[in-house]
Amino acid sequence: MNSSLTLGCLVVVYALAIPGSAFGQTWTPVLDTDPNTNYWITVASSADGATLVAAACGGPIVVSTNSGANWIETTAPYAEWDHVACSADGAKLVAVVGGLFWSGLIYVSTNTGATWITTTAPTTPWTAVACSADGTKIVAAGFNSPVFASTNGGASWTPRSLTFGGGGYGPSIACSADGMRLIAASGNSGDPLYISSDFGMTWTPASALYNSGWEAVASSADGTTLMAAGGHFDISSILDEPMESAICVSSDGGMTWTTNIFGFTAFCGAAASADGHKLVAIAGPLPNTVVMISTNSGVDFEAMFGQPPGVWTAVSFSSDGSQLVVTEDDYPIYTARYMPPLNLALIGKNGTLSWPALASSSALCLTESPDLASTNWSAVTAIPVLANGQYSVTITASNSQSFYRLSNQ
Repeated sequence: MNSSLTLGCLVVVYALAIPGSAFGQTWTPVLDTDPNTNYWITVASSADGATLVAAACGGPIVVSTNSGANWIETTAPYAEWDHVACSADGAKLVAVVGGLFWSGLIYVSTNTGATWITTTAPTTPWTAVACSADGTKIVAAGFNSPVFASTNGGASWTPRSLTFGGGGYGPSIACSADGMRLIAASGNSGDPLYISSDFGMTWTPASALYNSGWEAVASSADGTTLMAAGGHFDISSILDEPMESAICVSSDGGMTWTTNIFGFTAFCGAAASADGHKLVAIAGPLPNTVVMISTNSGVDFEAMFGQPPGVWTAVSFSSDGSQLVVTEDDYPIYTARYMPPLNLALIGKNGTLSWPALASSSALCLTESPDLASTNWSAVTAIPVLANGQYSVTITASNSQSFYRLSNQ
């Protein structure tokens, strides 16, 4: 949908975001490696989306501090990494070794991966880890093990009352920004979700849920919006078509749930923005792969626009949900950015174009064109002014027609 405003002989036209097109208009491969080298299995993002950390199963842990433009290999050992987590500022990282076939340790870094410390957590087939925004509270889950928790950034660990067995793809866990509210799942069909409001001291099974093997969970910053994604899937044959899959969402901390049922594949990853308005789930195993997004707190989901083909393995959000990062099993790591709506206001004889100052906005550029031909767009020379959470540019009326839009730089 387009809106226009005539300023003398100047016509300003801008595209309003429509569902599904505002997010993922441009997918950027930010780490393209030899497909025979690294199996990227997990990824995490800082609150502003600038710091990204990814790990390969049987390979390195890599870090970017500029939203994926450049990457460095950290000093972490090559290992069978299964999951990583990141503090809000990107300084504190935690990574676990494990999965279906390996047991390992938990490692932490307090300097964005420059150095790593092996923690005293037990050797376990770890499959999931989450941390509070400040990185002090950490929770980890794995096969045939209780959930373990740390209140001091991994210096010491305590087993919690919830224990998971074997089977499925393994337990998953997520926490609120303060680390106190937790959601966990076993990964086995028929098992409930588990909710804790006291950092795992006690747990409550979530009731009235779709009978799915929950493979991924996510939480908003306050722990009010919770999400679980999964599907019936026979792990003995990765080519088996699952009967159906589902995404369940709660907006009241796990008291009640709504269910979205899909009939194509099993979900294996999930992420939520801090306010819980944007939720994403990825389906990575064969036979079908897809990235599904909700921009209305889980009322409905749809496939993200323009997504490249890929066997997705993990997903993470910036806190405001404006930048998404996903990993594939042996192909590039991709980022996708939210394209915010471009607003127009008439001030005297001039027009002011404005857009929200989100994490992704720093990578956006206001462009103009005398027509809508894709080859004629150029950057507007005026420097955007940031005030009250909005970028704005004043457009002076002229005798020529111009069109304006936001583009990735």
